[in-house]
Amino acid sequence: MASFAGAAAAAAVASCGASLGLLQFSSAPRVEARVAPTCPAAFAARFAGLERMNGGTDAAAALRAAGALLEAWTAGLPRAALPPRAAILLLSDGAFSHGGPGGRDDVHAAAAALASAGVALACGAAGRCYDAAAGGLRGVATAAGGLFVGLRTLDERAYWA
Repeated sequence: MASFAGAAAAAAVASCGASLGLLQFSSAPRVEARVAPTCPAAFAARFAGLERMNGGTDAAAALRAAGALLEAWTAGLPRAALPPRAAILLLSDGAFSHGGPGGRDDVHAAAAALASAGVALACGAAGRCYDAAAGGLRGVATAAGGLFVGLRTLDERAYWA
């Protein structure tokens, strides 16, 4: 998934000169790069140097942190320089934390808050915890008016088996 995400982001930068931020998450999000103009080589180098995080999947905290990154970035821009629309790409195995903070309802609420702020959301689900049901990443993207892409692995057996 990391190579796919890095290639997709580098292509976006190359094709449209985008400004990108990068955070990674497990039980909590970690900002790897604040939103700023970038070039494909610099972004690819930054992405390749990431240390993988292990732990839970608090996608709600990640969405809130990504929204805060966007908000901090746009706060420093003159009105004429604001992008027509900001977007977040959430890549996850789709295994949300169970209930409470980070649970399915929390993830849906965080996505809805982004949508109401005009932020586009795309969700990519990969790995054996793929949850394509209405309550999973597909439901998060759909509820936020966004895009869902299922990136299944060749090994489709249950993750916990």
